[in-house]
Amino acid sequence: MELLQRQHHEEMRCRGELYNTFHVLGVEMEEKIHSAMISDLLNPNGEHGCGDVFLKLFLLGFRSRKSRCEFLMDTENARVWKEYPIGYIDDDCESGGRLDILIETSDKAIVIENKIYASDQPKQISRYCRFAKKRFKGGSIVIYLTLDGHNASSESENGRKAGVDYYPISYAKDILEWLKQCTSECTYKPRLRETIAQYMDLVKQLTQQNMDKDYIEQLNETLSHYPEAAASILDNGLESLIRHCFERYLVRDLETYAQNSGLIFGQENMDKDSYKGFYFHRPEWKYYAIWMYMETPANGFYYGVSSYNEVKNDKMDLCNEVSFLSCPREAWPLGSAYPNIYQYKYWHGKTIIDMINGKFAEYIIEKVNMILTEIDTQKIAIP
Repeated sequence: MELLQRQHHEEMRCRGELYNTFHVLGVEMEEKIHSAMISDLLNPNGEHGCGDVFLKLFLLGFRSRKSRCEFLMDTENARVWKEYPIGYIDDDCESGGRLDILIETSDKAIVIENKIYASDQPKQISRYCRFAKKRFKGGSIVIYLTLDGHNASSESENGRKAGVDYYPISYAKDILEWLKQCTSECTYKPRLRETIAQYMDLVKQLTQQNMDKDYIEQLNETLSHYPEAAASILDNGLESLIRHCFERYLVRDLETYAQNSGLIFGQENMDKDSYKGFYFHRPEWKYYAIWMYMETPANGFYYGVSSYNEVKNDKMDLCNEVSFLSCPREAWPLGSAYPNIYQYKYWHGKTIIDMINGKFAEYIIEKVNMILTEIDTQKIAIP
């Protein structure tokens, strides 16, 4: 099946169907680029020159999918800001921050928090809900935008409930459907239509929806030649196959790396559906390790330094010294980060391919080495 995928990819490349400006520029993973694209389309005064039609479509689609929300606003006179500052974050994380997208009128607003790979900040979504409610007396909604539409973390919600104070939406469904409607409104603007179409392709790639009909037919035909194997996969579920490939391929590569690097490799609850992970630590580290960890399937895998044994008298202080980790907290004193590759954050069919060919192990090893280098360079003491 991997050979079939490579053949299909090469055929599409030769036809020019893989050419995408966003991909060529290497900006597909950057949240600021996505926020800039979305905010300009939503802006009645945006470079697209279509007035408030895209904003109206966004609101119409949002209300139709969120039946409890009857939010209306004067779209024609709306102002749109990206990276809108609302003050410094205070010590209790109760106020302050920077809104990814703010759409406002004189008394109403839409706040969009755009999360592709960045982790939630402490009390982040509750801070934004509080700001919007206090600032805009005519009404407001806070939208939490992710690839798959999952809720904000409990640490970010801080007691808030999705659909009450904020609404989760997805790139995979909500944004793609909205972009499709946008293209139908710019039939006579070919450059704009093509740009939106290329952006749609990028979103499909990020959300694993870029397999065309012919490829799916070929894949189904291949599977039909191995009915027992196909039936077993369907009966046991994808999770069972992922676990097998994890143990058979990924663990093998990671154990080899740990042995060659003088590290100890361990795993916890990888045969369960939640609260699982694997870690590396140096022999002299008694309580802490470098973790790849998942709290729940919706939150995805993330990595950082956390405890693997009960910490007694040597609890680590919070530290901002590791530049690519963020939001240090008691459980993750040096901060944490999500993988910037979708199939490594949320495990699915494509993750299996990289488990088998070794790319996933290479990615994990790269991150572990980066953290070890920062620890040594910054002389961070690990109990």
